[in-house]
Amino acid sequence: MGLFLGLSTFMSTVVCLPLIWILAGQRGHLSSGQYLGFRSVSYRTTAHWVILTVVFTTAADLFTHFAIHLPVIPDFVIDTYTTAGFRPLFVIALVVCAPLFEEFLFRGLLFEGFRHSRLGTGGAILFTSLAWSVIHLQYDLYGVFVVFLGGLLLGGARARTGSLFVSILMHSVWNFIAVVEVSVHVSR
Repeated sequence: MGLFLGLSTFMSTVVCLPLIWILAGQRGHLSSGQYLGFRSVSYRTTAHWVILTVVFTTAADLFTHFAIHLPVIPDFVIDTYTTAGFRPLFVIALVVCAPLFEEFLFRGLLFEGFRHSRLGTGGAILFTSLAWSVIHLQYDLYGVFVVFLGGLLLGGARARTGSLFVSILMHSVWNFIAVVEVSVHVSR
């Protein structure tokens, strides 16, 4: 299961990123990069959002463990990690490919489209967070809710900075933390 997830994530990223790029280029007078949010921001701003990601992830894990007494690492994550086969591919798929593909789609293409619709920026953040959480139905309802809240954070970063790079990095950090957590858990 983990090997399939790693391979499919890697391959879908390779196929879909160019398609998203082409679609973004069809959206009016902006270039694909401008439409998707290819905008650099300061290291300080980037660090601010990465720290917020670490704080969010830590708070969610502490709440999950101590307040509602659920496992921090869902069985699905343990199963995919232990069946990953070639772990480097799995880690690259989760820490690089999934954030690239999902952020290009949700906080890039869809966010910008909805931001310029009647939904506005707030609606774009809400809708893309909801849509992003729906693709994570491998988790239980609580896990999907945490993904939704994380999507609000990612959307907020995209809105405040105007940069897709920040949300990609935040998503990568979140997934990296998850990989480290499951790695430590499995190695016990």
